[in-house]
Amino acid sequence: MEYVKLTLRVDREIVKQGKLHAKNSGTSLSRLFDRLLKDWVSEQQQKDRPIISLEELDRLGLQEPINMTDHQIREEYAQYLLSKQDKRRES
Repeated sequence: MEYVKLTLRVDREIVKQGKLHAKNSGTSLSRLFDRLLKDWVSEQQQKDRPIISLEELDRLGLQEPINMTDHQIREEYAQYLLSKQDKRRES
């Protein structure tokens, strides 16, 4: 892994508190920031991952949901369950 030097402007008091926290954690402020940034990037990537793979959508004959919120996904799932229940009643 290649590291690069980064210059930031940060509130002096935040830097002071960050250095103290890093020291108490047995690390450096640079490593602490690196870890925090990696965690944040990983979290953002998880949010961007599709809930279901494109292959699975295709197999089910569904189209890819675009920019759906959690509420929309729950709503569609509820509709799916209701339609499934209706089909069972018809049988």
